[in-house]
Amino acid sequence: MTRADILKGSKVALISPRTTEKLFNTVSRSLGQTVTVSDQNFKVIGVYESKGGGFGGNDMDVNIYVPFKSAVALNPEKIFWYLRHCERQKTHGSSKEAD
Repeated sequence: MTRADILKGSKVALISPRTTEKLFNTVSRSLGQTVTVSDQNFKVIGVYESKGGGFGGNDMDVNIYVPFKSAVALNPEKIFWYLRHCERQKTHGSSKEAD
C-alpha cells in the first residue's frame, strides 16, 4: 500500500493469508482480484505475512487492511468512536496504547 493510496483513500486492500486461501486458494490468484467489504469493492494489492494468534486469543490472520480514509467511509461512527477512545486513553495517562 503506497502513501498515495493512503492519502487518497484508494479502494485497495491487503488481506491475510487465511483470507487468501478461503477466497482464492493461492496468493497468486488473489492479487488484482476484488473483495467486498460492507458493499464496497477493494482491489487486492497484497497479502501480509501471517501474524498468528493475538492477545486474548484474537486471530490476527483474518483482517483486511484498507487505507484509513476508505475505512472511515465504510463506518464513520465506529471510526470516530475509536479515535475518541484512543484520545481518552492518552489524556488519562494510560500506558496501554490502542493499535
